[in-house]
Amino acid sequence: MYGLPAGENFAFLVGLALDQVCIGRHEMILNFEADTSINVEGNLGVESPEGRELVQDDLRQAVADVALLLAKRVTNVIPRPEGTLTLTFDSGSRLNIYDSSERYESYQIRHGSDLYVI
Repeated sequence: MYGLPAGENFAFLVGLALDQVCIGRHEMILNFEADTSINVEGNLGVESPEGRELVQDDLRQAVADVALLLAKRVTNVIPRPEGTLTLTFDSGSRLNIYDSSERYESYQIRHGSDLYVI
């Protein structure tokens, strides 16, 4: 578990729409507007507006839920020190990206030339 950088709020994600979801054998890439992406290799959960969340460690199982967020805009970002990043979308759904590995990186955030490895 790498955790999140102290003091980083990732506010640059607010207002961006999710444009593309790419799925691989061990990763999911979320491409947003403004040259921004999140490459997920750890656990991920999609939480409904009613608060139901299904956490997946096999990202292939999460594709249908994440695809429902396509074209939705991020309205809030909550970074937690232990490494969880929560994105709230204008649909009311939340995407929780977990720092779920003690030995390996769980996700990377790229915004232009900036890269954050968690």
